[in-house]
Amino acid sequence: MYRILIVLSLAAAMGCGSSAVSQELMVGGMAPGFTLLDQNGVERSLSDYRGQQVLIYFYPKDFTSGCTTEACSIRDNFGEYKTAGIVVLGISGDSVESHKAFEQEHGLPFTLLADVGLAVADSYGSSAMKMYAKRHSFLVSADGKLLAILRDVNPAAHSDRVLALFAQGETE
Repeated sequence: MYRILIVLSLAAAMGCGSSAVSQELMVGGMAPGFTLLDQNGVERSLSDYRGQQVLIYFYPKDFTSGCTTEACSIRDNFGEYKTAGIVVLGISGDSVESHKAFEQEHGLPFTLLADVGLAVADSYGSSAMKMYAKRHSFLVSADGKLLAILRDVNPAAHSDRVLALFAQGETE
């Protein structure tokens, strides 16, 4: 079983001392819930997609070469995601406005979520020193459990890898 230890610092959020709470994130465990604004300014929660398979993919920044390659690869395979009933949620620390421009420029047919401050990325162990989201992906089952955690993501091959994992029902 693949295990990742995440330490959530409550001290900074609450202005308290240096206490921290640890949470274990692992395949088979529940995906951490969240609510963020999408590229249209609409609140979206992971719980909104209960009953559907979900790809949550964190990426560093809109309009950078690797992030554009990754997003366009998902866009190009989006028909397969839709046929398989897989919801795609792209998350970065960029603003709602940046996400809207990124969506429009590249014709992205999926949801982009603004994790300004990277609190959600932190809860998934996917932020780099509160500066940007790391390129990590999480495959979530219809009942909210983690099917796979992908920490070694190649932007060009990512979409095909995700579709294959969902199709095979494999976990990593």
